[in-house]
Amino acid sequence: MTCCGRLEFQSVEDREAPIARTTIGSDGTFKLGTFDDDDGALPGQHQVLIVPPAPPLEKNWEQQLMKRAAQGQSASRQSAMGPEMAHRYRSFATSDLLFTVTDDPQLHHFEIVLDSR
Repeated sequence: MTCCGRLEFQSVEDREAPIARTTIGSDGTFKLGTFDDDDGALPGQHQVLIVPPAPPLEKNWEQQLMKRAAQGQSASRQSAMGPEMAHRYRSFATSDLLFTVTDDPQLHHFEIVLDSR
């Protein structure tokens, strides 16, 4: 169940390598998958990006966006997102989140702490 966004792990050593992806559970946990849902990531150092969850659409969301735009406020759905997260985490080009995946699955516990801005 997609609750709290997605994570993507991209190899730093080989940008052409398959990207490991996962959805973040409601309790904040996740299991990475590269070829299958939970087969992990390829060994090596990975840069991580975070895709926040899309906010639910309200019944009259189009009118609300147009009203916000007319008032000079943000007119994107992104402005209605849940917990604040710095935008740099949303792109491999700007994310500073780095984690090393080893061949030892016992060492695969990653705690990801984010800045809000």
